[in-house]
Amino acid sequence: MTTKTPTLLLKKKRKATTFWCQSFVVVSLLVCFLGQLKAIFSSSSSSSVENDARRHQKQNQLQHDHHRYHREKEDAKMVFTEKEEEEEPRPHIHVLATSNGSPYLNWQTRIMYRTFLDILQQQQQQQLEQPNAEKHMKYFTRLLHRRTDDELMKEVPTVRVDSLHPSCDKWCAFPVHDRPDAIKKWLQSEDAKRGGEKNKFVLMIETDYVFKRPMQIPSPLMEYHRSFLQQKNTRKGEVGGEEQKASAIAFHFNYINPHYPSLPPVMERLMQKLNDPKKIVDTKKILASGPAPTLIYLDSLNRLIDDYIVITEEIEKDEDAKKKLGWVREMYAYSIAAATSNVKHIVEEPRKTMLISQPPADDDLYEASMYHYTWGARYVRGKDKSSIAWDWDKRPYIDVKHVREPGKYMPPMPPEFIEEGGDLKLLDGTLVTSKLNDVMRDLIGTMRNAIQRLDTLDYNCGWLDTEPKCDFRCQTGELC
Repeated sequence: MTTKTPTLLLKKKRKATTFWCQSFVVVSLLVCFLGQLKAIFSSSSSSSVENDARRHQKQNQLQHDHHRYHREKEDAKMVFTEKEEEEEPRPHIHVLATSNGSPYLNWQTRIMYRTFLDILQQQQQQQLEQPNAEKHMKYFTRLLHRRTDDELMKEVPTVRVDSLHPSCDKWCAFPVHDRPDAIKKWLQSEDAKRGGEKNKFVLMIETDYVFKRPMQIPSPLMEYHRSFLQQKNTRKGEVGGEEQKASAIAFHFNYINPHYPSLPPVMERLMQKLNDPKKIVDTKKILASGPAPTLIYLDSLNRLIDDYIVITEEIEKDEDAKKKLGWVREMYAYSIAAATSNVKHIVEEPRKTMLISQPPADDDLYEASMYHYTWGARYVRGKDKSSIAWDWDKRPYIDVKHVREPGKYMPPMPPEFIEEGGDLKLLDGTLVTSKLNDVMRDLIGTMRNAIQRLDTLDYNCGWLDTEPKCDFRCQTGELC
């Protein structure tokens, strides 16, 4: 019988141990490999599911956004309603901006509404610093005269009403023709009653404004408001006895001139269309203004709206009136209606108004609450004005790309410094001073600041022929 030595036994033991270790490593690697393989298939399956989900989400994006949007709106509405119930009804300003939803107006609207939110924050800060200070800015409504929703419905508080002329939803020669009718429909809505009808002043504006500071209801209008609440009305339903008190603030546009030699006969002919001898007034009472910007007491707006609608329609039927009143004919219609309805407006002059400043015609904000960028600006050098140092105009911003990706199309800033007594001029020959340049920088800078905080819109609906109609389930005539 052979006896195994300790050395031999030790070697066999080491071999066995090595075998089992190697086997364990192989099995471990195999398990790890199978685990990784499973993870790969799982990841692939998960990725496939996620991709399907993304496709499904994209296909139903408007519907999902609609539900989320309305949940957010309802939550905000509940909070705001509770806050309103706690507060005693006070005089307030309700901003109303009209639009047909074109890309040109929607680009402007996005910027303007963002600056409105900014001045609301200013107002809140002012109240923290001065608790007794009045806060008059309260509501904002975009009044959309259009047959379908548009892609700003989710971002901007909107009341949509059907347009009188469906063609104006896309393009027509005079889309503002629909504004008076749209305003009347809004006046009949619940949105117009928010905060109390007897406490409401409506600030009618255009989309090409930017807000710079909170607006206060001026003392003449507050006096009218107090008289109205005290029911010191004449038998005609007017406030203030024989001398009518002002219930509106308007802006003097120098291109509105009812007293131009050829226009009084047109004014008289239009007033006769109202079929009321009492409404044929002295043409000298007709304003040199328009519906925007105008701050007006709600009751007064209700009083003039029917005449505003009728006169607008009569102008469109009258080729001579259309020719003589031109592209501002709807502004004339409002001005005539204010006179025939005996709604007194205080018409403020440029640079002395609480309403708007219009650079570069104005070289400062002055007392205004808003900028109106209706005029383009171009800095030129040389007698032939061929060397352009800087220019900007709102009119090229007409495409959906400007609305949906505004950050890619920033208005360029004017020069940082202007040498006094330099050779830069505007196209009309006005010298570009440092003061004028500063106000242009403030205007453009305010717009750029707003644009930087605008989201990219990816709904891709409602405008191009290749796109589906927008549908946020918004009800006609209701705030959405």
